[in-house]
Amino acid sequence: MTEAWTPEQYKEYNKKGKANKYGAKPVVYDGHKYPSTKEANYAVMLDWKKKTGLIRGYKKQVPLKIEVNGQHMCKYIADFVVEENDGTITYIDTKGYRYGVVYDLFRLKKKLIFVTLGIDVVEV
Repeated sequence: MTEAWTPEQYKEYNKKGKANKYGAKPVVYDGHKYPSTKEANYAVMLDWKKKTGLIRGYKKQVPLKIEVNGQHMCKYIADFVVEENDGTITYIDTKGYRYGVVYDLFRLKKKLIFVTLGIDVVEV
């Protein structure tokens, strides 16, 4: 996990021309940086679900290795991995835009994850 940035650090980072190409605004919530408001809002909702007992817990930014025939192909980072009360695990990816090359790459990785690991990533 990465260390949390202050709002001032985000402002300085964005001044250097490193802003998201889709216009997503970075947000700091509960000491953690999120690349978009949508992802931060989802974290708020998961915190609420955890506090009220609707889920056991969750993790942020969980990396998964995609390997085919024992050869490393690429890495995918799930935005959230949620542990439900019944013990099932749900992999979540927050998406604001569902078009373009970046989304096409995500769809390919999503298919590879399902085929190689049997994990169905849920888009929100």
